[in-house]
Amino acid sequence: LSKISGPESLDAKTLAHPRNPSLEVRLQKMAEGSRLELDVIGLWELRSDSGELVAKGDGMRGWLSYSDRMVSVGGWQSKLDHLVLHTFGDAALILDTWRYRGNLHLRSKAAKNGQPRHLEIALKLPLEDYVLGVVTGEMATSKNGIQEALQAQAIAARSYAVFQIHSGRTQLSSTPSDQRFLPVDLETAAAREAVTKTMGQILRHDEKFVPAFFHADCGGATSNGTASGFGHS
Repeated sequence: LSKISGPESLDAKTLAHPRNPSLEVRLQKMAEGSRLELDVIGLWELRSDSGELVAKGDGMRGWLSYSDRMVSVGGWQSKLDHLVLHTFGDAALILDTWRYRGNLHLRSKAAKNGQPRHLEIALKLPLEDYVLGVVTGEMATSKNGIQEALQAQAIAARSYAVFQIHSGRTQLSSTPSDQRFLPVDLETAAAREAVTKTMGQILRHDEKFVPAFFHADCGGATSNGTASGFGHS
């Protein structure tokens, strides 16, 4: 068990805050012609991936929609392949009635492998906020007497995320294919305490990051974790 530190942070951009680097979690795919409710509390900016300002405002209530390669964000439209909606308050983003921390990345994806064109919706947020969403998603955090189990889950979730991103992953899924991640609305005080008490703690073996695989149901059997060489999920 160790802390994320110094040169072992995920990339050069996170050296100033090595214990809480940012990561991206993919929320869902939006098909052409569909839309979701979208609200922002407080100041916001819509920018291209390169940082060019598209629109800005104070408060937003409207729709996120995607049609004919056109992305509409609360009424502002763009055909850029990658837009970023920056929010500046805590849990200021409300998507499909659920609240989230972080910035929303919207990527228009070309059709391939028989799948239609779609809009990929991802959230970029600090690691510890991501871990909180995973603890909430992977365990029943409202039960009594499970604080140590919640702390173990927080360490496992954080270790898995650090291992995957350090291995070159640029994005994690919000589903059990990586780790189940839930919005701010479902957080509990117990989950927040578990993340706070273990902040920055990850698992290592022989000075290497450990993926810390876990399961809700083993199907009646388990296997030696070293068999994968820590290289596959």
